[in-house]
Amino acid sequence: MMPDESEPPIREFADRGVLWLLESPRNLHDAVRLLSADIADRLDFIRAERQNRSFVPADLHKQEADLLYRVPFMSGKRSVWIYVLLEHQSSPDLAMALRVLTYMVQIWNAQVRGWDDAKTPASKRKLHPILPVVFYTGKRKWKTPIGLAAMMESPSLLERFIPT
Repeated sequence: MMPDESEPPIREFADRGVLWLLESPRNLHDAVRLLSADIADRLDFIRAERQNRSFVPADLHKQEADLLYRVPFMSGKRSVWIYVLLEHQSSPDLAMALRVLTYMVQIWNAQVRGWDDAKTPASKRKLHPILPVVFYTGKRKWKTPIGLAAMMESPSLLERFIPT
C-alpha cells in the first residue's frame, strides 16, 4: 500500500518511537530490567497502570515527552511509580537533576491532592516511591553529571544535606 502523500511524515520518529515502545508495560519492564533486574523482577508489570501526567507544564512538552506508570509489587499492596522522561534536546542539561526532582515533587503533590479529594485518613497516606528513568536522545554523549550536587558550590560540610 502506498502512503498517502497528503499525510505529513512522522516527525521525530526516533524520539516518538521510544515513547511508543515504552507505552507497552512489557517493554517498560524490559527497560527497567536493564537498569535494575532485581527491581524489575519484583514488580507486576501486567497490572501496570498508565497515569495522567497533566501536572507537567505544557511549555515543557516541546523539549521532552514523559510517561508515568503506577506498577504494583508482586507481593503486598505497595506500588512504585515509574516516571520515564524522554529528552528531546541536542545537548546534555546540567539542570536535569533539578528538573527530574521538580517533576517528582509534582507527582507526589498530585498524590496528596488525590488523598484530599478521597478524604483518605492520615494513617493511610504513604507516598509511592518513584523510579525516575531519563532517556536522552541527543547526538552528543552525555558526560554531564546527573545530580544536584553538580549544580552547587557547596562545602563538603553541607554535602550530606543535598538530595541525591
